[in-house]
Amino acid sequence: MNTRDLLAELSSRNIRVSVVDDRLRVDAPKDALTPVLKEAIAERKAELIERLFWTTDPRPDLTEDADLWARLLSLAYDFDGTDRDGLFGVLHGCRCDGVKLIMQDDVVRMLAGELGDAYPEVREKWLKPWAGWLNNLLIQLAQDRWLHPGTESSAPDAITPNAS
Repeated sequence: MNTRDLLAELSSRNIRVSVVDDRLRVDAPKDALTPVLKEAIAERKAELIERLFWTTDPRPDLTEDADLWARLLSLAYDFDGTDRDGLFGVLHGCRCDGVKLIMQDDVVRMLAGELGDAYPEVREKWLKPWAGWLNNLLIQLAQDRWLHPGTESSAPDAITPNAS
């Protein structure tokens, strides 16, 4: 089981995993953590800490779209890791600057948020070069079964960059 699948399994069992003071914290309902899950967490502890560090919403003060941002950052992390010049870096920077996400009519949209009048310039310079891949991630996010419990996602499990 890879790290992403492990986190999905833990989430499906209402087990919360977070990083507090550079340490992995696991909060689980009684009897939810099986010996197999405990072993998987122990084996992937370093990977879990790294992934959670990078995919946690960097703006905890903006709570209304925190789940959307955490999941979008996770998808971008799967796409190109923590490449600061890649899609992940662009999205992380946008969130740090207060860009917001909304789910409207089953579509996820980005809004200027705290960037206000500067957003069009940011969109043109930083988001537009990634428009195709960003659109794929936003579609996947909108269809994501993590955000819509009880439904299956029709989005691909992973999006990989085109080699050309």
